[in-house]
Amino acid sequence: MLRLLAKAIFGTGAPSRDDPWAPIIEAAIEKAVDGTDPRLRALYGYKGRLREPVTRAAHFAHELGEQLDPPVEMARESFLSDPRPRTFFSSVERMQEVFSTSQEVQEYLREPGSRLSGRVHAALAMDLSEREVVAPTLRGDRVQHDVKRTLVSFDEHRVVLPAEDEARVRRLLKERAFTSLIACALARMTERRDQKEALQRRRGLLRAKLRAVESARCGLDALSRGDGNRPDSGALERLLEETERELRDATADDDVLERNLDDLCDTLARPEAFIEMSADSRAITRSGYLAREDGQDEEAVDVVRFTQVRVSGRAPVTGTLVCFPLDLIGSRDAYQDKMRRALGT
Repeated sequence: MLRLLAKAIFGTGAPSRDDPWAPIIEAAIEKAVDGTDPRLRALYGYKGRLREPVTRAAHFAHELGEQLDPPVEMARESFLSDPRPRTFFSSVERMQEVFSTSQEVQEYLREPGSRLSGRVHAALAMDLSEREVVAPTLRGDRVQHDVKRTLVSFDEHRVVLPAEDEARVRRLLKERAFTSLIACALARMTERRDQKEALQRRRGLLRAKLRAVESARCGLDALSRGDGNRPDSGALERLLEETERELRDATADDDVLERNLDDLCDTLARPEAFIEMSADSRAITRSGYLAREDGQDEEAVDVVRFTQVRVSGRAPVTGTLVCFPLDLIGSRDAYQDKMRRALGT
């Protein structure tokens, strides 16, 4: 269902406000409502309020997908000729292991017709880390052993959204971007609801403490010493009044849907505030260090391009489009058995 919607919304060309796109935007509006709060359909004119933000978000998602660099060829041969595979992976064996053990790739290859072209296109996501280390460095004809260098590594590889061609991967990534914006809107709604529930819990606790203080004052506890250790009822009352005021300012029950619709519209109308994607690169030596600023590296340096994606509330992701031949894919079960033997399980 999601892939069909992705093809409908992001299949060809950029979204526009022309009449042929009207049913497509309608479908995207319903997807946004279903993904956040289906009760929004009870509000009069909800579609009209969402149409412009949804169109803006669709434009944004389309542009993100089109900005990506062409796929990187991931194959045994390209590992030697292209700096990107050998920078992203420590070895051909590691590259093959990542693509062979991807659950999404294995599921895709079980689909009818997935093997006809002999190749798979996908998106490769990774975690980029840079850490300072002390490493030996050749300075002139002398080896200096205490030089600080920045070691660059790409770890936690994930192969996602496999498809038969580059165009389909881009469509799926556009749909994923649109879905991520919906998730950001839902997070805003959930945060406000959680804040209200926390205020309600605090109000209940303060009321219980005040009742306890009043009971103690009216009972035999009032005859005992140590009154200075008892809670200050005045302070509790002030806290309770403040909490009541915050609750009144929070969303009232009859305003919840309006606030939720406002959150959804605001998020989709400002997609760049919640998703940031940018082209990036590093000049990296064959040993995995950042190139020296003086340009006097003792080994070859490759400039490696990739994409950085940041979604609000999540860790940044480094990635690139990839394509690879089917003969790169080994048996997933064989790799799992190998791992179990290595772990002694």
